[in-house]
Amino acid sequence: SSMTDVFSNRKRSEVMARLNVRVDEVHIAPHKWLIKTSSGKIARLPNLARLDELRPARPAPTRSDA
Repeated sequence: SSMTDVFSNRKRSEVMARLNVRVDEVHIAPHKWLIKTSSGKIARLPNLARLDELRPARPAPTRSDA
């Protein structure tokens, strides 16, 4: 397993332990990355749309013509 996987697993475990919730993914975002509403709350839909920026790039699936 790569260092990134080890880091991700460690962070996921830490979040689960502190918040007592099941966690599928943990992403570390740069400071002020989250979009907020005018009242200061986290804007869920706009941030969900931006989430692909934080996900590691995955290779495109290959198609085998056997």
